Amino acid sequence: MFINLSVAARELKRCNFNYSIYNSYAKKSLERKNISIDYDNLNPLYIDKNGCRICEEDQSYVILENGVQFRACYKYAKTFQTILNNVLKKGFPIAEVIGYRPQMSRGKLDSRGNRTEFSNHSFGSAIDINPKSNGLYGQCLSWNKDNCRLILGGPWRPGHDPHSIKRNSLLIKEMKKAGFLWGGKLAGKQKDFMHFSKEGN
Repeated sequence: MFINLSVAARELKRCNFNYSIYNSYAKKSLERKNISIDYDNLNPLYIDKNGCRICEEDQSYVILENGVQFRACYKYAKTFQTILNNVLKKGFPIAEVIGYRPQMSRGKLDSRGNRTEFSNHSFGSAIDINPKSNGLYGQCLSWNKDNCRLILGGPWRPGHDPHSIKRNSLLIKEMKKAGFLWGGKLAGKQKDFMHFSKEGN
Protein backbone atom coordinates (compact mmCIF):
# COMPACT_ATOMS: atom_id res chain seq x y z
CA MET A 1 0.00 0.00 0.00
CA PHE A 2 1.21 3.48 -0.87
CA ILE A 3 -0.40 6.76 0.20
CA ASN A 4 0.88 9.95 -1.46
CA LEU A 5 0.17 13.09 0.58
CA SER A 6 2.00 15.58 -1.64
CA VAL A 7 -1.16 16.79 -3.42
CA ALA A 8 -2.77 17.69 -0.10
CA ALA A 9 0.46 19.46 0.89
CA ARG A 10 0.39 21.66 -2.20
CA GLU A 11 -3.25 22.55 -1.57
CA LEU A 12 -2.58 23.50 2.05
CA LYS A 13 0.49 25.57 1.13
CA ARG A 14 1.66 25.09 4.71
CA CYS A 15 4.72 23.16 5.88
CA ASN A 16 4.74 21.59 9.36
CA PHE A 17 7.44 19.58 11.05
CA ASN A 18 8.85 18.69 14.45
CA TYR A 19 12.58 18.08 14.82
CA SER A 20 15.19 17.30 17.45
CA ILE A 21 18.70 18.74 17.78
CA TYR A 22 21.55 16.37 18.58
CA ASN A 23 24.07 17.56 21.17
CA SER A 24 27.53 16.06 20.70
CA TYR A 25 28.61 16.74 24.28
CA ALA A 26 25.60 14.97 25.81
CA LYS A 27 25.53 12.39 22.98
CA LYS A 28 21.76 12.71 22.69
CA SER A 29 19.08 15.15 21.58
CA LEU A 30 18.41 17.82 24.18
CA GLU A 31 16.05 20.12 22.26
CA ARG A 32 12.94 19.69 20.14
CA LYS A 33 11.27 22.34 18.00
CA ASN A 34 7.94 22.63 16.17
CA ILE A 35 7.82 24.61 12.93
CA SER A 36 4.83 25.76 10.85
CA ILE A 37 5.61 27.94 7.85
CA ASP A 38 4.21 28.83 4.44
CA TYR A 39 5.73 26.83 1.59
CA ASP A 40 6.60 30.09 -0.14
CA ASN A 41 8.83 31.09 2.80
CA LEU A 42 10.79 27.85 3.23
CA ASN A 43 14.40 28.32 4.28
CA PRO A 44 16.81 26.55 1.85
CA LEU A 45 17.97 24.60 4.92
CA TYR A 46 14.58 22.84 4.82
CA ILE A 47 15.06 21.44 1.28
CA ASP A 48 17.70 18.88 0.36
CA LYS A 49 19.74 18.90 -2.85
CA ASN A 50 17.36 16.37 -4.41
CA GLY A 51 14.31 18.58 -3.89
CA CYS A 52 12.79 16.72 -0.94
CA ARG A 53 11.41 19.01 1.75
CA ILE A 54 11.40 18.49 5.49
CA CYS A 55 7.63 19.08 5.66
CA GLU A 56 5.43 16.31 7.06
CA GLU A 57 3.01 17.06 4.23
CA ASP A 58 5.65 16.01 1.67
CA GLN A 59 6.03 12.53 3.17
CA SER A 60 4.17 9.50 1.84
CA TYR A 61 3.21 6.45 3.87
CA VAL A 62 4.63 3.14 2.66
CA ILE A 63 3.29 -0.20 3.84
CA LEU A 64 5.27 -3.24 2.70
CA GLU A 65 3.65 -6.56 1.87
CA ASN A 66 4.69 -7.95 5.27
CA GLY A 67 3.06 -5.02 7.11
CA VAL A 68 6.20 -3.00 7.90
CA GLN A 69 5.41 0.74 7.66
CA PHE A 70 7.45 3.92 7.28
CA ARG A 71 7.28 7.38 5.73
CA ALA A 72 9.48 8.73 2.94
CA CYS A 73 9.70 11.69 0.57
CA TYR A 74 6.95 11.36 -2.02
CA LYS A 75 9.59 11.41 -4.77
CA TYR A 76 11.15 8.15 -3.55
CA ALA A 77 8.43 6.35 -1.58
CA LYS A 78 7.24 4.25 -4.54
CA THR A 79 10.83 3.29 -5.42
CA PHE A 80 11.56 2.19 -1.86
CA GLN A 81 8.33 0.20 -1.76
CA THR A 82 9.03 -1.62 -5.04
CA ILE A 83 12.60 -2.56 -4.13
CA LEU A 84 11.84 -3.68 -0.59
CA ASN A 85 8.83 -5.76 -1.63
CA ASN A 86 11.02 -7.38 -4.30
CA VAL A 87 13.74 -8.42 -1.86
CA LEU A 88 11.08 -9.65 0.57
CA LYS A 89 9.77 -11.96 -2.15
CA LYS A 90 13.33 -13.16 -2.79
CA GLY A 91 13.72 -14.16 0.88
CA PHE A 92 15.42 -11.25 2.63
CA PRO A 93 13.57 -10.59 5.93
CA ILE A 94 12.66 -6.97 6.70
CA ALA A 95 11.60 -6.43 10.31
CA GLU A 96 11.88 -2.63 10.50
CA VAL A 97 12.45 0.37 8.23
CA ILE A 98 13.15 3.89 9.49
CA GLY A 99 12.55 6.62 6.93
CA TYR A 100 11.40 10.18 7.66
CA ARG A 101 12.83 11.35 10.99
CA PRO A 102 13.68 15.07 11.25
CA GLN A 103 16.81 15.73 13.27
CA MET A 104 19.76 18.11 13.18
CA SER A 105 22.51 15.53 13.54
CA ARG A 106 25.12 16.65 10.99
CA GLY A 107 27.34 19.63 10.30
CA LYS A 108 29.49 21.82 12.49
CA LEU A 109 28.87 22.28 16.21
CA ASP A 110 27.53 25.53 17.59
CA SER A 111 28.86 27.08 20.82
CA ARG A 112 26.71 24.69 22.91
CA GLY A 113 27.75 21.52 21.09
CA ASN A 114 24.59 21.26 18.99
CA ARG A 115 24.70 20.03 15.39
CA THR A 116 23.66 22.59 12.79
CA GLU A 117 22.56 20.61 9.70
CA PHE A 118 19.69 18.22 9.03
CA SER A 119 20.26 14.53 8.29
CA ASN A 120 19.04 12.90 5.07
CA HIS A 121 16.30 11.23 7.12
CA SER A 122 14.93 14.69 7.88
CA PHE A 123 13.78 15.00 4.27
CA GLY A 124 12.56 11.43 3.91
CA SER A 125 15.27 10.74 1.34
CA ALA A 126 17.08 8.04 3.36
CA ILE A 127 16.04 4.74 4.92
CA ASP A 128 17.51 2.48 7.59
CA ILE A 129 16.76 -1.23 7.23
CA ASN A 130 16.77 -3.69 10.14
CA PRO A 131 18.76 -1.38 12.46
CA LYS A 132 18.90 -4.01 15.23
CA SER A 133 21.02 -6.19 12.94
CA ASN A 134 22.91 -3.54 10.94
CA GLY A 135 24.60 -1.11 13.30
CA LEU A 136 26.35 2.20 12.80
CA TYR A 137 30.04 1.85 13.69
CA GLY A 138 32.77 4.38 14.41
CA GLN A 139 36.57 4.09 14.41
CA CYS A 140 36.10 1.82 11.41
CA LEU A 141 38.26 2.74 8.41
CA SER A 142 37.91 -0.86 7.27
CA TRP A 143 35.64 -3.48 8.77
CA ASN A 144 37.00 -5.42 11.73
CA LYS A 145 34.50 -6.62 14.33
CA ASP A 146 37.08 -6.36 17.11
CA ASN A 147 38.23 -2.80 16.37
CA CYS A 148 35.13 -1.07 15.00
CA ARG A 149 33.01 0.57 17.74
CA LEU A 150 29.24 0.09 17.68
CA ILE A 151 27.55 3.50 18.07
CA LEU A 152 23.91 2.84 17.21
CA GLY A 153 21.73 -0.18 16.47
CA GLY A 154 22.74 -3.80 16.83
CA PRO A 155 25.77 -5.79 15.71
CA TRP A 156 26.29 -6.44 12.01
CA ARG A 157 26.73 -10.20 11.56
CA PRO A 158 26.25 -11.18 7.91
CA GLY A 159 26.21 -14.93 7.51
CA HIS A 160 25.03 -15.37 11.11
CA ASP A 161 22.06 -13.03 11.38
CA PRO A 162 19.61 -13.31 8.44
CA HIS A 163 18.49 -9.69 9.02
CA SER A 164 22.03 -8.37 8.45
CA ILE A 165 22.68 -6.96 4.97
CA LYS A 166 25.40 -8.86 3.10
CA ARG A 167 27.88 -6.93 0.95
CA ASN A 168 26.79 -8.74 -2.24
CA SER A 169 23.05 -8.69 -1.50
CA LEU A 170 20.30 -8.07 -4.04
CA LEU A 171 19.09 -5.23 -1.81
CA ILE A 172 22.34 -3.27 -2.27
CA LYS A 173 22.36 -3.92 -6.02
CA GLU A 174 18.73 -2.84 -6.50
CA MET A 175 19.13 0.28 -4.37
CA LYS A 176 22.28 1.25 -6.27
CA LYS A 177 20.42 0.89 -9.59
CA ALA A 178 17.84 3.35 -8.24
CA GLY A 179 20.61 5.78 -7.22
CA PHE A 180 20.84 4.99 -3.50
CA LEU A 181 24.17 4.08 -1.93
CA TRP A 182 24.77 1.76 1.02
CA GLY A 183 26.26 3.22 4.20
CA GLY A 184 28.29 0.04 4.75
CA LYS A 185 30.70 1.28 2.07
CA LEU A 186 31.22 4.75 3.52
CA ALA A 187 34.73 6.16 3.18
CA GLY A 188 36.24 7.35 6.43
CA LYS A 189 35.82 6.16 10.01
CA GLN A 190 32.11 5.35 9.98
CA LYS A 191 30.28 2.35 8.53
CA ASP A 192 26.48 2.58 8.61
CA PHE A 193 25.27 -0.89 7.64
CA MET A 194 21.54 -0.11 7.99
CA HIS A 195 21.58 3.03 5.86
CA PHE A 196 20.73 3.91 2.24
CA SER A 197 20.69 7.41 0.73
CA LYS A 198 21.70 9.25 -2.44
CA GLU A 199 25.07 10.11 -0.90
CA GLY A 200 25.44 6.95 1.19
CA ASN A 201 25.76 8.96 4.42
